Amino acid sequence: MSTRPNVTRLYQRHVRSLSAAEQLELIALISRQLANEAHSGEPLDIMALHGLGREIWQGIDAQNYVAELRQEWESE
Repeated sequence: MSTRPNVTRLYQRHVRSLSAAEQLELIALISRQLANEAHSGEPLDIMALHGLGREIWQGIDAQNYVAELRQEWESE
């Protein structure tokens, strides 16, 4: 990942001279802004996750899996 020259200059002129606490505060501020922008689009739809990872469970009997887990818990 290459850093654009104007971003590097901004860092060198303004950010590098900040204390560690101030730099962390800046990171938190930028992170909050980016998170808000990422979630400002369409609302998240939990149903979009339906079926995700189903291939992991192919060929595994659910009852046997749960029984094995219970055995492990009881033996601890």
